[in-house]
Amino acid sequence: MNTTKLRRFPSGAVRSDDTGRERPDFISPYAEKAVGDHFAGNSNDFGAVNYWKGIPEVEVLASIKRHFLDLQIAIYEGKTEDVRKNWQAITANCIMGLHTHEIIRLGLYKEVYDKTELVDVVPSIVPSIAPSIKMTVYDKTDCKSCYLSKQMCSCNFQPAG
Repeated sequence: MNTTKLRRFPSGAVRSDDTGRERPDFISPYAEKAVGDHFAGNSNDFGAVNYWKGIPEVEVLASIKRHFLDLQIAIYEGKTEDVRKNWQAITANCIMGLHTHEIIRLGLYKEVYDKTELVDVVPSIVPSIAPSIKMTVYDKTDCKSCYLSKQMCSCNFQPAG
């Protein structure tokens, strides 16, 4: 333990000082729920955790810019639901971009293809992630249970190919 102070609770129990630690409890539950709604909608098209593989930061930034422009227009035109949808998309893209940045920083990102290309969608059901997923895109180096790469798979990795 690298702390010089402890927190003592009214019960007498003690824990280490939380100074400098991450605080996910500071994220608004309203914002977290709204972005969760966006991710749930996207899971039907791309798979629930497809973005965990990493989406190039420049692609994420392009999407953020498009949604930012749509957000500005929706605000000016008073289209409340479009305002919400664009805030959700911008926030989700920020999370995806930050995730990609972090897996690169931690050495977990890997490229399995030489270039970005258009691919056919493979119909599938992925009950281990979410029964509502109708289709996902995966390749033979992914786990057939969670569709993540071996490095990121948290289940018992089983190659899809």
